[in-house]
Parts: sequence; C-alpha cells; structure tokens
Amino acid sequence: MLPAKSIGLLLFTVGLFMAVCFLWAGPVTAEVNADPNAVVDCNDVDPNDVIDPNDVIDPNDVIDPNDVIDPNDVIDPNDVIDPNDVIDPNDVIDPNDVIDPNDVIDPNDVIDPNDVVDPNDVVDPNDPNEVEPPSLPYMYIDAGGPYLGTVGVPLEVDGGNSLIYDGNDIDVYYWDWYMDKIFEYSNLPKYRHTWHSAYSGPIRLYVFDKHGHVDWDDAYVTIEGPETVLLVELEGNADLHVYDARQRHTGMNDQAGSVDVQIPGAEFVAVDAEGNETPFSSETVVADVTQSIGFPLYASGPYRIELEGIEDSSFTLTVYAFQDGVSAALRRYRGEIFAGETIKTSVTATCFDEELKMSAGTLSYDPAR
Repeated sequence: MLPAKSIGLLLFTVGLFMAVCFLWAGPVTAEVNADPNAVVDCNDVDPNDVIDPNDVIDPNDVIDPNDVIDPNDVIDPNDVIDPNDVIDPNDVIDPNDVIDPNDVIDPNDVIDPNDVVDPNDVVDPNDPNEVEPPSLPYMYIDAGGPYLGTVGVPLEVDGGNSLIYDGNDIDVYYWDWYMDKIFEYSNLPKYRHTWHSAYSGPIRLYVFDKHGHVDWDDAYVTIEGPETVLLVELEGNADLHVYDARQRHTGMNDQAGSVDVQIPGAEFVAVDAEGNETPFSSETVVADVTQSIGFPLYASGPYRIELEGIEDSSFTLTVYAFQDGVSAALRRYRGEIFAGETIKTSVTATCFDEELKMSAGTLSYDPAR
C-alpha cells in the first residue's frame, strides 16, 4: 500500500494535467439543425406497417402540387384494372355531357358498323311507302295525351309542347290517326278530329324542320261510344272497290293480282254459293261469289263505291250501316253492268248522340272504253 503522501501527490498530478488540456483545447460544442416548432406525434406509428423490400422508387415520378385528395373518395375493393384497356389520347370529355341515371344499356344491343345515317335523306310525308326516318337530337316532339273522347264529338289534340332547338319555328303539324302515313295537317299545334265509331289505339304526330328532317311522337286515344260499321256487298260479274275520302282503297288490285286492304280496320271477304268463305284473287270467277267489304265508320266519308264490269251481267249492290251489331240503315241497287263498264255511287254516314245515320247517292255510269 502506498503511503498517504504518495497518493495525494498522484491526485494532484492528474488534476493538473486535465486543467492544462482544457485550457489548450477550449470548450467542446455540438450543432443541431432542428425545427424548434416541430412536434413529434408519438402515436403516429402503425405497428402493422411492413416495408416491402421489392418496392422501388421511380426517380422520374413528379408530385403535382395541385393534386388534392378528396376525403370522400372510397376505394371499391372489387374494382379490377383490365391490363388490356388502352386509353385513346384523342378522346375528349365533353364537360356539358350529363349522364341520365335512367339510361340502361341493353347487353344484347349490337352496333352494325355498316349502318350510316345520311343527313341528306328527306322523308316525303305524302309517300305511304316511306320507311321510318331517324329522329334528330335537336327536335323534341310531344303529341300530348293520352286522350279520351266520345263518338261523334270532335276531340282536340295538342302538339304545343313540341320544339325545334335550332331556333326555327314549327310551320306544320302532321297528324297520322291510324299509323299509315296518311296525314291531316295544320299550321297550329292544336287540331280537332272526329271519330264516328268507338276506337282505341295510337296516333302519331310528325314535325318537319325547314330542311325536310323529321321527328315524331305517339299518343294513345280512346273513343267511347257505339261501334258503327259500313258493309258493302256485291253479287254480279264485276269487281267491287271502295275508296275512302283520303283515297285509301279496298278491293282487287289488278296489277298486283291480289286484294288491297287500305281503309283502316277494313276486311274483304268472298263467299261462294253455299255461303262458305273462299280465297279471292285475279283468277277467281267473280260471277260465282259474293264480294263483301266491311269497315268501322271511323270517318264519316264520303266513301266512293265502284263496280268494274268483267262480263255482261245483272248485279245487286247492297250497303248496310250497323250500330252495335244491329242494322240501322240499308240501301240496295239493282241493274245491269257490261264488260268494261264502271258504275259508281257514294255513301256518307255519321254518328252523333249515339244515333247512326247514312246517306247513299244515286248510280252513275261510265261506259266501256
């Protein structure tokens, strides 16, 4: 053991050495660049976070300072990105497009890539053989309805809600009562039409713009009251024809070799001597059958009746008017007809206040040419 004097001398020597080192080196300092306002959230650590060692940071990624995260966005876990989808850089989103939530896509619809709409097509409203034209997006047509009316009382229809968005006015409204492209037209949106027999079915309003383009709308009509029918019968060696006021024809069409049935609701029937219905064509021996043409009295007429003589013979022509299946009027003609001769008469009938009345004219004769 060292003596106490030796220990004291050792401690003095060490203390002196440390003092000299301090004076020579100066004080030791450390500089820390920290934000004095930064606050560390001790709860901002998710113990479940796992770093994927395969994640690679793309040095070309640029953060857009204008991007804003919408706190209401919800990620649908069922959404799947199709790797085959290709974005067309030429596609442009129209900011004015509005999605109609009621639109439903029919998965069975197939678009024919060969279909082309010709913007120069013009529909002739007087041609009953015209096919339905395409509607145009800048036309809105409203036929009104549904309508409820009474036999013999004018029914007012109204297309006044129709519009053409190109700034032009609608000049003419075309009303098609029986969906056969036979029109009544008016320069005003409101129009009146009278049915003389009970009726239920659609009507159609066509509107044409100044360039001949067309759009249309349908409305449903119900006419309540008596069911009235005209029936025309012919016995004789002649063809029977009936024309309504709009020149719709029912009867033999010699060029087609078959029977036209153009009057709304009309029927053509041929009955043999035993009372059996028989087919009728240009080959039928007319003298052996009775021809009958019947039709609802939707319009009052006049109806033109024509007999075209095939061979010289006598004839009997009878016109009946029925109301709810009961004969209300009758007119019968008898005479002689010659080959090539045409005999004509006309019939008008009306039903007002549930009373059917018929007026039949006299016969006129056009000799054979």
